[in-house]
Amino acid sequence: MSPPEPAATVLSTPPGDGRLVALTFDDGPSDFTPQILDILRAKGVPATFFVTGRHVDLFPEHARRVLADGHLIGNHTHNHPQAVAGSVPYGHFDELPPAVQAAELERTTATVTRVAGATPRFFRGPAGRHHHSLALVRGHGMTTVEWNVDTDDWAQPATTTAAATERIVAAATVDVPARVITLMHDGKASAEPESLVSANRGNTVAALPRIIDWYAGQGYRFVAPDGSEI
Repeated sequence: MSPPEPAATVLSTPPGDGRLVALTFDDGPSDFTPQILDILRAKGVPATFFVTGRHVDLFPEHARRVLADGHLIGNHTHNHPQAVAGSVPYGHFDELPPAVQAAELERTTATVTRVAGATPRFFRGPAGRHHHSLALVRGHGMTTVEWNVDTDDWAQPATTTAAATERIVAAATVDVPARVITLMHDGKASAEPESLVSANRGNTVAALPRIIDWYAGQGYRFVAPDGSEI
């Protein structure tokens, strides 16, 4: 007899002992992803990338490099549905009809598998709207992942500045707990116009080496969202 499926859960911290940090990036891949990967390679630390299926189709070589470099790919839906003008489908992910939710999950997993040869084991809903969908996600073989340290880097300006970079570094490192899942972005998948939400991720790129160095200096171990080694 097969063991029972685990109960639907959501991870907001990596379980385990000691100081742990899971670096996560949403909304890619994009033209900024190779810069993020270069930094992670230089620092020798792993991360988890929550990708949209649409962006994997647009940047297949970046998705393949994420895995080739030893990182994890998570499912972040195909179209990044939100309750914002221009989003198709329109509406928060966890409030869409179950069939639409399932199609978003399945299409993304199929795309990642086809392009990169991996099956995601983690899921994150756009804007963290996934609390009504935990059982559905678990039924598709994935665990839902949140965060407990939000860098707010999605709100960075269209230009890369010292002030914007400093805000991201501070958000990632000030008054953080012993076990951390950070939220950062290596792309933009939401439907808002550039005048409202910029696709620039240059400030994230500039902040990342300092963020990694801070956690390493504080004795954190870099892990997957479930606390496992990558």
